[in-house]
Amino acid sequence: MSDLYREVINLRHKLNNVIDNPSHPSAQALKKEVQALEDDMQVKKNPKSLESRVVRVINTLKQAEHAGVISQSDVNNLHKQFEEIQQELRKL
Repeated sequence: MSDLYREVINLRHKLNNVIDNPSHPSAQALKKEVQALEDDMQVKKNPKSLESRVVRVINTLKQAEHAGVISQSDVNNLHKQFEEIQQELRKL
């Protein structure tokens, strides 16, 4: 789990770097969801709860793309990485 936790932290930092308009409500919602995922992992919530949180992050990521606060290529890259985290959580 600690490797996944570190990966989420790295993704949060990456996300902060690729958001084009950080003050936009969609960007704020996305950052909040990723931070909540990190917090949930830190307190070691059960894998099903974490997987559910990852789904919310992915959905919020898509909303941020539609709002134009993050490029499609960055969304695709982040989406893939969050799906990989989701797959790892399913194995736990």
